[in-house]
Amino acid sequence: MGMIAIRETKWWLVIAAVIALSASRAAAQQYQPFGPVDIRTDMQLFAPVDLGDFGGGTPMAEGAFFSFEKLNWFLPATPTSTLGTGSLVTAHPILASTITDTSGVEVSYPEGGFGWGSRYEVGYVVDNDGWMVTILDGPENTSETTFGDPDDGFDDIFVSFNDPFNLQTGFILIDDVPVATSFPTTFDVLTIRTRTSVDGVELMKTHRFLPFHRGGVFELYYGARYMKLTDVFDVATDDGGNMDASFWATQAINYIIGPQVGGQFVQKKGRWTLTMGGRATAGYNIQQIDQKGAINSSGLVRTAGNNSIGQNAFNHRARGEEISTLAELRATWSFQITRSFAVNAGWTGVYASNIARASNVVNYTLPTMGILPGDTEHFFTNGVNFGLEFNR
Repeated sequence: MGMIAIRETKWWLVIAAVIALSASRAAAQQYQPFGPVDIRTDMQLFAPVDLGDFGGGTPMAEGAFFSFEKLNWFLPATPTSTLGTGSLVTAHPILASTITDTSGVEVSYPEGGFGWGSRYEVGYVVDNDGWMVTILDGPENTSETTFGDPDDGFDDIFVSFNDPFNLQTGFILIDDVPVATSFPTTFDVLTIRTRTSVDGVELMKTHRFLPFHRGGVFELYYGARYMKLTDVFDVATDDGGNMDASFWATQAINYIIGPQVGGQFVQKKGRWTLTMGGRATAGYNIQQIDQKGAINSSGLVRTAGNNSIGQNAFNHRARGEEISTLAELRATWSFQITRSFAVNAGWTGVYASNIARASNVVNYTLPTMGILPGDTEHFFTNGVNFGLEFNR
């Protein structure tokens, strides 16, 4: 229900902005958020393209503008790390010769992938000054990978845990002599699900400088940016020896907000427009991490030697704070169809530092696991965008 409400709010924001900015010049002065400006809107939507007079080049548009783009970006998985603690089964006198690593799975295997999203930009420019709002809805990538074979008769997925209470320690007989040993945790089937998404809003004042000698124009932006980066890591297991069917789901959300400055160079020639630009944000990152799950979720008591592990449900929450730098680069080609409408295609890359990823903060300690503090990484997503522009 919450996600539906958020998406509806974004649509209403875009619709309201378009209606407000498309109003005719009914009054000589229209009051906008930061002072009175005179928005001149030419509603000849399908007039021929204005290619300029006397070789002066194609003029830059003024008035209200709007653009809508579909995005297809690659969202990376976290760098390769071992599922579980990664320790070796050296204490087991029988299994140590055949098991070299207690994890047959790496977190990077569901790998990153491409995800779809949308980007909206709405604003106005009058006498080379104006305002612009950018809304990023997605992109989002989900993946699911299953390890193990339920029909092979073996529990062949090994995951190691810290065991401070010796819940996995028992005794086996070797030549009629009891020998203490740590029994490995094995699962018949293990499924990893991941989800990564990026959303955000930007509000920026714009200033357009006078054209260069060859007709290009530079535009300066400054304002504020908010970005939300969500990362989910969900593990579910089948029968697993002394831990039976277990699951743990971890979610890390990065709420980043801060001042932003940017600019872009625009070169028009005939119906074609090349736009290249970038933006940088000094962001304050509030990280919210949640984890819930259960060890031996069926409630059946499984024995490990002379010990047992009962059902252990858990729910953890942690909060962190970081300084995260955001940097964005764009390159876009546009083709003018009419005076007001154009189609575009291009590339966007976004970098963010000190990002919390869900798989990196899982504390593999029995019996209730937990959240590890302070583990962050660099994040870079990029991909193509294409869409429709009005009065750009």
